[in-house]
Amino acid sequence: MMGGALGRWTAALFAAGILAAGAAQPAWATPVPGEGVQLALRAQARVEAPEVRLADVAELQGGDPEAWQQIAGIFIGPAPLPGLSRSISREFVVLRLRQARIIDPAAVTWVPGPAEVLVERAGLPVDRERVVQAIEAYLSSRQGAEQRGAALRVADVAMAADMVSDSAQPSVRVVDGPPFLRAGTAVFVLEISGASSSRRYWIRTTLAEAGAPAAGTFPQVADPPPDAGPVAEGGPAVAAGTPVTLIVRRGAITVQVRAVTQRAARVGEYVPVKSASSEAVVQALLVSTEQAVIGQGP
Repeated sequence: MMGGALGRWTAALFAAGILAAGAAQPAWATPVPGEGVQLALRAQARVEAPEVRLADVAELQGGDPEAWQQIAGIFIGPAPLPGLSRSISREFVVLRLRQARIIDPAAVTWVPGPAEVLVERAGLPVDRERVVQAIEAYLSSRQGAEQRGAALRVADVAMAADMVSDSAQPSVRVVDGPPFLRAGTAVFVLEISGASSSRRYWIRTTLAEAGAPAAGTFPQVADPPPDAGPVAEGGPAVAAGTPVTLIVRRGAITVQVRAVTQRAARVGEYVPVKSASSEAVVQALLVSTEQAVIGQGP
């Protein structure tokens, strides 16, 4: 009797092991097509949606069209921000195919081709007038709160070439600006928010008093001395060795120290500056001929 019970117990364990082993095998949602599919990875892909699908990065070269229709919409990953790009390797695409569990990976053959695809996200140019309105709204709120200084307006704004959005009418707002508002060149941080993405830009702007005539373009200044080093075209220039106030921001905390520029630069550029107290050299954004900033406020 005991031997019979032991035999039944052993048989039950054996059957359970077989069932467990069967459960561990991949259970594909659809049967393997007779001829499978042959895919080729694209060298480049341009998408408009916020998500990248298999059909965006690969194309059918042969095999079962119905099987391709079943897997063409497999999610590969999020698309880059509008105007930007990212590379996706073929190995990553194969991994996504396995994770989707729609088709047996053995039924997919990759023809020779690129090892990765460069995915670009299409974008719509941001309207200059929206940028100007956002900056002037910020100026109005700042000057109204501080109750000082002449009223300022935007005389000119340097629109970035990659300033695009996934919406024809994006939301534009200033999230940070110079610590002191005055006529001249200033740098603002703008947040451009579209239907499914948001991105920040550093925008160089010429400010003028409200009653002053239009400035037109950024003022041209004389070239710096030959030993000052090259500088970019644009706003007013400062030479190497120019004393500036270095404004260090960490959230709601702002610290000001004296520093010296280590090379020639123009307003709107990042420039190495040396702290007069610690002798440390850091990269800071030159927001005027007298001030450089590290970090952002709240």
